[in-house]
Amino acid sequence: MKEEAYIPSPEKRVTPTASISYIGEGLRREEVRTFVRSSDWSGTVRRRSSFSLLENRETGEMEMYPVRIGEKDDGEDIWTTSCFRYTLTF
Repeated sequence: MKEEAYIPSPEKRVTPTASISYIGEGLRREEVRTFVRSSDWSGTVRRRSSFSLLENRETGEMEMYPVRIGEKDDGEDIWTTSCFRYTLTF
């Protein structure tokens, strides 16, 4: 199944591109959107990421980890972002 999404151009001679990919186990999705100008340099890159949702087979609970590498965006160390674990019981 193929799904196409049309993104309107914000200005003349600018081509918007978007890619969506599913990463790892669970329901984590990452979307990257860029605008390519005539100089072949993308002016802005927007990156959104969803969360990982996994089922703990021992307890039956759902575990959610809302985190993304480089989330703090301070430019120092991309591996030192905060990570929280939430458990959902149905």
